[in-house]
Amino acid sequence: MSIVNSVRILFSKDSQSRGVERLKRAGLAGITSVMAQGITIVAGFISVPLTVGYLGEKRFGAWLAINSLLMWLYVSNLGLSGNALINKLSDANGKDDKKLAQELVSTAFWTLGGLSFIFLILFAISLPFVNWQWVFNTIEVSANELKWAAIFAFISFVMMFPTSMVDAIYSSYQEGYIGNVWNILGSIFSLIALVVVTQMEGGLPLLVASLFGVRLLFSLINAGYLFLIRHPSLKPLPSAVTKKSFDGLMDLGWKYLVGQLSGIGMFQSQPFIITRIVGLEGVTIFGIAQRILTLPLMVVQMFSNPFMAAYGEAKARGDWDWIRKNLRRTTLIAAVGSIAMVVPLCLLAKWLILHWIRKPEVVPSDGLIAFFGIYTIVACIVTPASVMLYGIERVGGQSIFALINALLTVVFGVILTQYYGITGMAMAMALALLLVNPIAQFTQVRQVFKDIPKNIKE
Repeated sequence: MSIVNSVRILFSKDSQSRGVERLKRAGLAGITSVMAQGITIVAGFISVPLTVGYLGEKRFGAWLAINSLLMWLYVSNLGLSGNALINKLSDANGKDDKKLAQELVSTAFWTLGGLSFIFLILFAISLPFVNWQWVFNTIEVSANELKWAAIFAFISFVMMFPTSMVDAIYSSYQEGYIGNVWNILGSIFSLIALVVVTQMEGGLPLLVASLFGVRLLFSLINAGYLFLIRHPSLKPLPSAVTKKSFDGLMDLGWKYLVGQLSGIGMFQSQPFIITRIVGLEGVTIFGIAQRILTLPLMVVQMFSNPFMAAYGEAKARGDWDWIRKNLRRTTLIAAVGSIAMVVPLCLLAKWLILHWIRKPEVVPSDGLIAFFGIYTIVACIVTPASVMLYGIERVGGQSIFALINALLTVVFGVILTQYYGITGMAMAMALALLLVNPIAQFTQVRQVFKDIPKNIKE
């Protein structure tokens, strides 16, 4: 595309209307995301005291560790149910290429289905050799209980793996608000299932089976709605799988894999580091504090993530002026909003947790609260830039810096947790984030806008 044509598109009424439409769709996705997360938060406020009271500190810590372990497995999707698919599908949508869109969806779906089958076989082979009490560093919870909880969780997770791409498809078409409605329904029915299970007193395995069963049910219904009613042209047919689409997805996928592996270190390594050094009771205190004190980050992500597809579509149309203005606007809002939310939340955290859980032994220390506060503010500020960079497929630099962050989080976490307990883990997260992300994001964003003439030419 020539520079003259790009400038004509940029200042045309059609371009301006598309920019407004992007904001409308992102805003609608953000609002419904707030509703979905709001219901999830409310459900969490109801479910966590029920679950802690029902399971006890040790089993609740095991529950958090199982969820974290499954997130380790989630990285194997290679971005096929996440950012890689969003990027490629957004680009196809921006070019109105429906044939390519179906090929991308079909290729991603059947690749994920193949991975699910492999995971199931490997899990079945390894199951007899796993010492579950050693994995969770506990003798208070029986090995049989831990084993069946892990089996139910793993089977449900593997069955949901192919349909995990549904939210990415909604995001690609800037219809994240539809996925959010399904998430709202899932949260409501999960809470109902939790209340029923706590009354039955069936233990950890029954809790895992019921909650993951509800997730699986809504995942299948959501996929059916998407492919049969909302976008039947995207129906994942085996005949639509192409090597070209697979190569295109993998070209981004391996970069996202690095980022996702880094995500394990940054976000999912903590329960297992704490389990091995402090014990499951430490996981419970850390997890409850994290759930409360990172709420502002959830809010920022709710409003920022819907813009990923919008950035991809804007890039495809050469609308760099909109990208620049929207990044400035969202970063300012994230910075001011995070401080306004985090400071009062830190001051009230002890009181909130004590009256929420009604167990003094799970109230976090001042140090844990302070370092979580620092971590959350910095994470909020860098989130809009991260979303923009992923949206325009500047993935390589993101992956490298994420890997550095992950390594520092794990190394600092192991060292500082030994000296300062779970406070050391929050300290490690904040320190790694401060040392890496602000400078990395600023450098990458500056380079993007420096390269605008080249980007327009491409």
